[in-house]
Amino acid sequence: MKDVKEFESESSNQENNIDQQEENQDNILDDSFEDSLEKKFDKLDNDYKELNNKYLRCLAEYDNFRKRTTKEKERIFSDGLIFSVKGVLDVLDNFERALEFQTQDTEMKKGFEMIFNQLVEVIKKLGVEEIKTEGEVFDPAFHNAVMHIEDDKYGQGQIVQTLQKGYKLGDNIIRYAMVKVAN
Repeated sequence: MKDVKEFESESSNQENNIDQQEENQDNILDDSFEDSLEKKFDKLDNDYKELNNKYLRCLAEYDNFRKRTTKEKERIFSDGLIFSVKGVLDVLDNFERALEFQTQDTEMKKGFEMIFNQLVEVIKKLGVEEIKTEGEVFDPAFHNAVMHIEDDKYGQGQIVQTLQKGYKLGDNIIRYAMVKVAN
């Protein structure tokens, strides 16, 4: 029979073997668990990067949309203003012609002058400017030459007479000035 010491020694060895087996299993589980966590982390990190990239692109797209719509609104307002002013310019031209007409009725002429001045002020308040012509050098960006004369007392390309006034709003030409130019 085995004595107590041998039995205890065997029992202790068996316990050590069991502990070692459990430790090996824990290490195996820990390694596979770590691998699994690492894969999940990598997947989540990639998902985060992809979503963050989509978010940044969406922000940039929205910012571009906002800027584009702001420019469109400004352009639409400017185009509408130019369209409206073009119609008023014909009325203004007619008032100028009416003021040039000689009449005996000074009260009527005074009324026309008041209406004319009021129209001019309204147009100025809208930011519309008259294109300068008299004494200026012809510039095709602002002037439309409809007549030419040969006269030595005027410089080359100098505007001699304005046939119809031109107007601009900022950098936009509403109507080119029709002029007579000396060569």
